[in-house]
Amino acid sequence: ITPVSTMVTTLDDKAHTDLLTGILNKRSFEDYSKQSLKSCSETDERALIVLDIDNFKGVNDTLGHAYGDKVLTGVGDILKRVFKKDDLLGRVGGDEFCILLSQSEYAADNYGNYRAFVESKCKELCRAFNENYTGDDNNYKISASIGAAVFPHNGKAFEELYHCADIALYNSKHNGKDTYTIFTPEMEETK
Repeated sequence: ITPVSTMVTTLDDKAHTDLLTGILNKRSFEDYSKQSLKSCSETDERALIVLDIDNFKGVNDTLGHAYGDKVLTGVGDILKRVFKKDDLLGRVGGDEFCILLSQSEYAADNYGNYRAFVESKCKELCRAFNENYTGDDNNYKISASIGAAVFPHNGKAFEELYHCADIALYNSKHNGKDTYTIFTPEMEETK
């Protein structure tokens, strides 16, 4: 017989987790991100990365929803490989994912500036997608459009960062997909 405390812990984990990908669901990702950003000091830098799978509707329409689920599961696996345990990973929509980068890896890697670190993580994410093939016979390549915004420069609240990262994501889609963009204030004026 399973102890009640184990069952409660399991149910609690399931309430916070996207069952398909094994990462945080939308509500939990947003709640944890807001808490994390509130605890940041004036000198902390963090980044919110938003990504959409390119042409995902076509995957579902052409190959079926079961195949689409495999793609989503694969994206969860990619995110777990690219990012560290201190980073928050979430599936916040059908094919939309978010990452809130911690500062711990940045501090450990001693990058010249945080924006360069964020760019390196976006490049690593693009490479991971480009090297990943999915499907029953591993012949279908997926890609993602990625946008990022940096705390506190692009906003101090989750909603502000998400808005800026979403504008950067739109910029990536507009520029041919399968790429990343880090938000700059000029993008706000051109949207």
